[in-house]
Amino acid sequence: MDLFTWLSRRPVAALEAPILLGAQARLPARLLAVKVPSAVAEQRRRRLRQEARRQGRTPGKRTLALAAWTLLVTNVPVDLLSIEEALVLRRARWQIELLFKLWKSLGRLDESRSAHPWRQLSELYARVAGAARTTLAAGALVLAGSRWQLAPSGWSPSNAMPPRWPSPWDALLVWKS
Repeated sequence: MDLFTWLSRRPVAALEAPILLGAQARLPARLLAVKVPSAVAEQRRRRLRQEARRQGRTPGKRTLALAAWTLLVTNVPVDLLSIEEALVLRRARWQIELLFKLWKSLGRLDESRSAHPWRQLSELYARVAGAARTTLAAGALVLAGSRWQLAPSGWSPSNAMPPRWPSPWDALLVWKS
């Protein structure tokens, strides 16, 4: 059975199912599907039609029908990531992509001043720790307990962190408190 048929037979607004990805490897994963409001579905269909028109084609019936769903695939177990949390992370996806781009360019994660593997690993850990501190100061995501959440609306770096860190250990103490 194909995805379109399977979803059309489900009257619920959100569902998840175990799936296997890949032609040969068959990796276990979870399919998360959330029905979007009709206004959002219509906006998606409008964009699909505009893009298809630019390319000189028309979107298929199934493509237009699937615009009513947000589909996510993950290998994170259900006890670590609920559907709601996956949607929060999806909304933050662009910020996460920009964060990784920043880390790779400014953090120089792919560079090392040494040919020794252990020194390279130490440099990588130090750069990732520095990037994480910068991320926390920027307020992109806040780790609350063991769950990811978007930063609260009143949160800002200025009221969460001191203006200058005396040492990296002070940063860890503030983070733990």
